[in-house]
Amino acid sequence: MLNEVSKGLTHLQAAPARCSMICAPVRASQIKVCDQTPRFTERVFLFFCILDTIMATLRLDETKAAYDAYQLEDEFKGACPLCNAPTVRTFTYWRVVKNRFPYDKIAGVHDMLVPVRHIIEKDITEEEWRELAHIKNEFVHSNYQFIIEATHKTKSIPAHFHLHLIVLKD
Repeated sequence: MLNEVSKGLTHLQAAPARCSMICAPVRASQIKVCDQTPRFTERVFLFFCILDTIMATLRLDETKAAYDAYQLEDEFKGACPLCNAPTVRTFTYWRVVKNRFPYDKIAGVHDMLVPVRHIIEKDITEEEWRELAHIKNEFVHSNYQFIIEATHKTKSIPAHFHLHLIVLKD
């Protein structure tokens, strides 16, 4: 499937800018798809372009205002909010925690999967990666619809690796 996506992306032409998956932001309405692009690839590409466009607005106004205010507080600058988040489920090396500021425009449920240790991605051990794969296959895929990982430039808590676990609103 990934191969199909990468082949299809070579046929996509965006004007005048290009999607952030390729280089820079673009509005979904700007995307022009040539006749050789598979429909699946077009939908995947459009999904990521739309997601990129709306990521900053995934929270309802009230939640976004609370989140923005929290980021200015001393509490945010001190202890890690992921280390202190309420636990939904604990594994050996990982925890599922509640997201205090969920993407409530789209999510009925928004939890996060975090390592028990306060670490960045490059410090995750092989054993922790193995358990993550097991958790994704045995727990996440049964309980959530999407796994979202922010890029380094958009992570609000870059010092503690985390994945967003989403169940969309009905």
